[in-house]
Amino acid sequence: GGKTNFWDIFPYLPRETRSYVPLFIAAAYIMTYHCEHNLCPIQTNLSLASDTVVVNRMLHFRQIADVLQVDVELVRLLNPQYKREIVPGHIMPSPLKLPISATLAYIDNADSVAAHRLDELLAGYQTVDAQGNAKNNPRKETVKHTVVEGENLYTIANRYGVTARELRRWNGLSSNRVARGRALTVHLDNGGLTYAASSKPQPTETDPLSAAAKPAVKQTAPTADKNLAQTASSGASGESENGSVAYQVKSGDSLYTIAKKYPGVTVTMLQSANQLTGSHIKPGQVLKIPVQ
Repeated sequence: GGKTNFWDIFPYLPRETRSYVPLFIAAAYIMTYHCEHNLCPIQTNLSLASDTVVVNRMLHFRQIADVLQVDVELVRLLNPQYKREIVPGHIMPSPLKLPISATLAYIDNADSVAAHRLDELLAGYQTVDAQGNAKNNPRKETVKHTVVEGENLYTIANRYGVTARELRRWNGLSSNRVARGRALTVHLDNGGLTYAASSKPQPTETDPLSAAAKPAVKQTAPTADKNLAQTASSGASGESENGSVAYQVKSGDSLYTIAKKYPGVTVTMLQSANQLTGSHIKPGQVLKIPVQ
């Protein structure tokens, strides 16, 4: 019996409800006029046929990718629930989704997959209580995320596997809008796995896998940082005398995603090694990774 035009009642609606119709209009528009904005369909090379196997042991994505000859990015895409890139089958039977041809190959080569680069890829992890504790849950880890241009609470939430509502609660926010440069607290579920820096074995001369993965390049103290940067910019992995390797930040990287690449390394360790007071990094920046 009152106004029947959405835009007339817009100011009186709850803030979140106001966005429903504009979002629908935007979705309908882009589905109709996408090519006018250079958003045209392309042929994908992703495997559409996939299948699932149940894993009963701890596996790293790179073990699977190396032995089965599958792109590790495809393994990540098909299994986004494993944020550590670890399938925790030793805790409970865990599903692993793969291209259908790779699932057959996995069944035939499960033992080879589990043995491949075992000490190198999995020695830096230890299992924590799979159920956790209500007051002190070891499955929960806290990281800091610095908001960059173009991000909002929904994109950040998707990145870390949490919800926008949780981000608002953890950071005392009243809306989904967040200023660029703000550091957000994010509480992650580590899936029952945590880094165990002290348990990572040191590579020896008789360990070809470790030696190949992290070649030792001894340097003198005055030139270590300079050569570290040169090594990173050339795309290689080098080691300084104080046990750091160089990593050049790429677009989309965060301290959290970089730490995941190095077993035993945490966000706090990266901040300490690079004299960072927050979590802001930029593409092209060279970081020291404090390897054990």
